[in-house]
Amino acid sequence: MFRKKDPAMAARIPPGQHLTRGWPVLSASPIPPFDPATWLFRCTGLCDGAEWTWDEFRALPQVSITSDIHCVTAWSKLDNAWDGVLFSEVAKRAGVKPEATHALVKAPYDYDANLPLDALMDDDVLF
Repeated sequence: MFRKKDPAMAARIPPGQHLTRGWPVLSASPIPPFDPATWLFRCTGLCDGAEWTWDEFRALPQVSITSDIHCVTAWSKLDNAWDGVLFSEVAKRAGVKPEATHALVKAPYDYDANLPLDALMDDDVLF
């Protein structure tokens, strides 16, 4: 009925977080419809600029990683398998300028995040 926590697993969960086995879905807005025919990935700002259609983006080099995710809503899920394009690959192809220090990543419904390029260049950051 009760099991002792695995110390190695417990060390991977930040203070205040709880482990989940599922994927809690939290959204303030409806899930936007996905249409691969109109989807566009665009890089602007301190870069040469680039854009890819869905098919072009899916043709970029893909990698597979396993990582933990820790949500701001206090749940953690360990050992998740992810496939995608490394941020560093996108940055290279977009010609990010040396003076760039941050990226503003935008999503539907005015969601965005301002993130330091140093963190985004890690080998576990995917699109």
